[in-house]
Amino acid sequence: MGRLSLSQIVDFAKRQAALVESIRLGGYEAARCHYSRVYSDGRTAHGKATRAANNAARIGAPAPYVIKGGGFYALDAEATLQGGEVAYVLGYGGER
Repeated sequence: MGRLSLSQIVDFAKRQAALVESIRLGGYEAARCHYSRVYSDGRTAHGKATRAANNAARIGAPAPYVIKGGGFYALDAEATLQGGEVAYVLGYGGER
């Protein structure tokens, strides 16, 4: 797999931010809809959705990407929703 272009990374980051925002606005029902597509086990989907809805409400609307230290960092929605704090992954440039 080759490197992604900057426009592909921006597009990815915006989709990740849209997921966090939709769960923040839709609450548990939106989160359950998302996690039911990802996990076939209902208990796992319920637990992940509950955590995601609580964390999304607390975090608010994070920026889709940040530029720092010569690197372009994209929002990691899964880590943000499950970890309870905004998480970014290196998308382009910077130190790996």
